[in-house]
Amino acid sequence: MSSAPFFLDSNILITAKNVTYPFDVFPPFWDLMADFITSEDEVRILDVVRDEILCGKDELADWFKKLDIPIIRVSQDQAIVNAYAEVASHVYSIPVYKQAVKDSWFLDRTVADPWLIAAALAYDGTIVTLETQKKPDAKKRLLIPNIASAFNVECIDAVKMLRLFNRHL
Repeated sequence: MSSAPFFLDSNILITAKNVTYPFDVFPPFWDLMADFITSEDEVRILDVVRDEILCGKDELADWFKKLDIPIIRVSQDQAIVNAYAEVASHVYSIPVYKQAVKDSWFLDRTVADPWLIAAALAYDGTIVTLETQKKPDAKKRLLIPNIASAFNVECIDAVKMLRLFNRHL
């Protein structure tokens, strides 16, 4: 297993809770995820991802609060801040996206997507997200894989991550 980190997008946990692995039906999934994000130093959680999860004020937020998770504070990590500037410069140079679409990512500092790309870029990591398919025709919404691909940052889903770690429910 490589030491390159995996940066978890909040949509992995939110969709798991709401759709694919509800807490009451799949407790082993949540045990495995808790193990990954608390003890595996290859899986990292950014403060902006944590904040997206905690704003839900639901069962997922309660579960998350109980865990002792090492959090990366993006604004205090100079390598991530520098990479964030690169990501912003790149996005603002793409003419196909309207200004409002670009601003929706960068003017609201609570949006985790550009920070995920910046963190993966800064630390040669991989983003674990449901947005794994690059869609070149997307114009109304910035998608993580579209922007990440410009920096050769890989995006995978949770199942692929579990397979890479050779872990099973």
